[in-house]
Amino acid sequence: MPRPLITSAIVVFWLGMAGLFVYEVLWPRLMPSEPAMFPVDIVDEAGPQLETTSWLVYKNGGGGYRAATDWEYVAESDTFRSRCQLSHAQRVEEAPRELGGPWLPQFHEVKTDSHYHMTRAGQMTGIEATTTYTLALPALAEDGLTVTAKVSGHPRTGRFVPQVELSFPIPGGELGRARLRPKDVAREAAPVAVSPRGLVLNPLHPPRRLADLRPGQRWQITLLDPFALLDLVGCLGSAAGDRLRHAGVADDAVADVLEARALPDLETLHWEEKNEDVTCRLIRCAGDDPYPALTLWVRERDGMLYKQEATTRSGDVWTFVRRPFNYRMQQAPFQPVVFLTDPPRVASVIGQLCAAQAAAPAAPPAGRVAQDVAALAVTQTPTWDLPGHRQ
Repeated sequence: MPRPLITSAIVVFWLGMAGLFVYEVLWPRLMPSEPAMFPVDIVDEAGPQLETTSWLVYKNGGGGYRAATDWEYVAESDTFRSRCQLSHAQRVEEAPRELGGPWLPQFHEVKTDSHYHMTRAGQMTGIEATTTYTLALPALAEDGLTVTAKVSGHPRTGRFVPQVELSFPIPGGELGRARLRPKDVAREAAPVAVSPRGLVLNPLHPPRRLADLRPGQRWQITLLDPFALLDLVGCLGSAAGDRLRHAGVADDAVADVLEARALPDLETLHWEEKNEDVTCRLIRCAGDDPYPALTLWVRERDGMLYKQEATTRSGDVWTFVRRPFNYRMQQAPFQPVVFLTDPPRVASVIGQLCAAQAAAPAAPPAGRVAQDVAALAVTQTPTWDLPGHRQ
């Protein structure tokens, strides 16, 4: 039988381990100071699978953008990853912004690919966001300047230090050599505080779902600037940088800490995608300045995010609206009667037939046959020149 001193040491050790387990694992789940924005569900424990959510995206109220977020399990590290891909879906003129000074640059044709890395307990271990866009900056290029901004980092011990990399790809040839091209930037930005879960949000990457949400709940959210705005303002000259400094914005800042609050009253959101009303709880995130800011519409019964509106430092307002589950484009049925009574469609058919025959090899002996087969394949394709429709 061990001595009383050894027995006491063993008991103290196990009591300490039990207390640490309660403090680190149980207490945050029983009394969370902030909602889990990336909760791990029971179905996620089943193994490798992919959950995809599609979003309609509006910039300053105008369309032309779309996004998709994927949630998947990473077996190599026993972690989970959320990925968001945003792209300019149509070549439409982007709506002008109403916020922000005229000396701020304009961002067009935005594309982003961002990742959140999460543990099973909802702790963030890393974030990366690569954003490519056209910077409307006549001083550098008449038709805009292509910019790739990468912001990444790993939250640790209540702090997040963003790593910023800016590059300026330019076309080759005489046009590219004639352009004035800023120097590439690679630096460490000013550190910011993060919540106990270490969450850092990209305003162009909606969270998965908000669990453990209570009316009146308050917490802090660290919001990343995917455009690394301040480095870009430096391209405009010292006058623009002086205006930012006069407004109280640090030169090396890339992230902001916002106060988040779950409003006590519920709000009915009309979901146009399915023409139904959804009872939501609003979460407003704001700081000392009007922007950046973030507003979330969360379904009250299960915490599902249906809408997100984010105002970035540049003054642009980005709105994400959830699409129905398993949204996909389907083949539309071929309707020859309607088609034949539509003169523009007839002209389109003739053009596609000519293109199909021109694309096929014309050399004998199979040339003529190949052209006929190509033309027949075009006219028999169910989705040929017809728009898709939603399920």
